[in-house]
Amino acid sequence: MHNFIIQRWLLPIFIVAGVWNCQGYAAQSLIIHVIRHGATDPVTKESLYGYMGPPLNLIGREQAAALADHLVGLSVGQLYCSPQQRAFATAKIIADKLGVSVLIDDRLRERSFGSTEGVHNVEQFLQDNPNHTIEPLSTHVGRLLSFFKDVAKWHQQEVYIVGHSCVAKSLFEYFDLPEGADVLVKNCSIFTFMYDPVSEKITYCNQR
Repeated sequence: MHNFIIQRWLLPIFIVAGVWNCQGYAAQSLIIHVIRHGATDPVTKESLYGYMGPPLNLIGREQAAALADHLVGLSVGQLYCSPQQRAFATAKIIADKLGVSVLIDDRLRERSFGSTEGVHNVEQFLQDNPNHTIEPLSTHVGRLLSFFKDVAKWHQQEVYIVGHSCVAKSLFEYFDLPEGADVLVKNCSIFTFMYDPVSEKITYCNQR
């Protein structure tokens, strides 16, 4: 995760390509750019963070600053973000660089992994504890769709949000989006989706 570097020429092409691949949808559809927060120090190796609150480390702050530099000139009018510390800190670094505001929405909070959060060997833990308290996928996606439906009323074209890896992963899994099945959600990477508030259809736009 910590060796993720954004090439200066790649990000604008990556975003524009994603938007281009979404052309032809209904006018009310909204382009949603999902940004994962910057790197943090691991709580325990191979553990799930979930609602835990590790702060950005130095690398994470550098990643957020680099991403902000590449977003300059791309008409980011406002950022929405998760209330969790690592997401808000990332959004604040980006917003300060771009001169835009940040709005926190609790629906963008990371998926709760309940009793598995901070556990070293998650797979073994789940085998030993079948009555785990992981937030159901449908519940997580349900609150994301609720947020998307609201922002589609407030924005006519596109919106940027800073959240967590499970925003993209849950959408891939729930909507069975094959293009994203093997995509690694790196720190400060961007995933672009098209959301139709009428049908609640999600389309993944970052074709590779």
